[in-house]
Amino acid sequence: MYNILIVHTYHVAQLLFMTKGIGTCVCSMLQGLIVLTVQARVPSLKPPACDASTPCNEVSGGKAAMLFAGLYLVALGVGGIKGSLPSHGAEQFDDNTPSGRKKRSTFFNYFVFCLSFGALIAVTFVVWVEDNKGWEWGFGISTITIFVSIPVFLAGSTTYRSKIPSRSPLTTILKVITSNNY
Repeated sequence: MYNILIVHTYHVAQLLFMTKGIGTCVCSMLQGLIVLTVQARVPSLKPPACDASTPCNEVSGGKAAMLFAGLYLVALGVGGIKGSLPSHGAEQFDDNTPSGRKKRSTFFNYFVFCLSFGALIAVTFVVWVEDNKGWEWGFGISTITIFVSIPVFLAGSTTYRSKIPSRSPLTTILKVITSNNY
């Protein structure tokens, strides 16, 4: 009974770590999008307007810091999500059964389709909105979409499976490093 309790506690802790890791990345991206949306909306945070007769001024000081902070937070969040969601999704299916392997394959098909469809929407509809309605509306759409994704992800967190590692993660890292050298 004691061993079962320890394994269950470890399993819950690992699931919370995975959920917190993905949640941290989503929150980082959400914070960056909020910063960019605010900067695109508030006139005092924008650079002076350019026209054909005057040269454009570069953004500097606090405005530049705010812009780069927003961009770096979005990049940090996207990097974390793109690296962790595929492995998190793959963990949800049993490799030992044919139906588990089929479901995992189906998951990756839907995952890649959704990534591609999201990219299509981003480079068509959102860009159109930014060009015709303003940058604040384009960033606002992205911010709202990420904000809505948080409760959707958390709604399933009670049913997520998490594999308990059988060996040290350091040995796996060392295997990758040494296999690249030979």
